[in-house]
Amino acid sequence: MNIENGLGTIKINNTLYAKVIYQAVSLTDNEMFMSAATPKILATKDRKGSTTFLSQNIEVTETDDEIDIVFYVIAKFGTSISKNAGLILQNVIEDLSYAFPNHSIHVKMKVIGVKSKNIARRDLEFVTSYEPER
Repeated sequence: MNIENGLGTIKINNTLYAKVIYQAVSLTDNEMFMSAATPKILATKDRKGSTTFLSQNIEVTETDDEIDIVFYVIAKFGTSISKNAGLILQNVIEDLSYAFPNHSIHVKMKVIGVKSKNIARRDLEFVTSYEPER
C-alpha cells in the first residue's frame, strides 16, 4: 500500500502488519502463539521470529479504502481462547485504526490448533472490524 502526503509517498508492506499482530499476541503472556497456516508455532513472547518471516504467514488484502487481514494462532491448552482472542483483536484494531483512520479494517484471527504436548488441530475464527466515520 502506498500513502501519499505533502512530504512524499509512504510504502506500507506486510512487515508493519506482522509487527502489530506480534505485539498484540505477545500481550497474552504465552497463552497464544503466532502460527503458519499449518499448525506450527512461529513465535512466542520469549522467542520472537523476525517480522519479515512472520509477515509471510499473514494474508493482507488492500484496496484504496479497505484493509483485510487474516492471521493464524495456536492456543495453549487450558487457556481462555475467547478472552485472549478479544484482547488480541482489540489491540490490532486499535493500532491499525490509529495508523489508518480513513480505512475500513477487517481482521480475522484463525485458531488452528491447541498446544499441550502436541498440537491438536482446531478450526475457530474470530473476526472484528473498524469502520471510519464518513
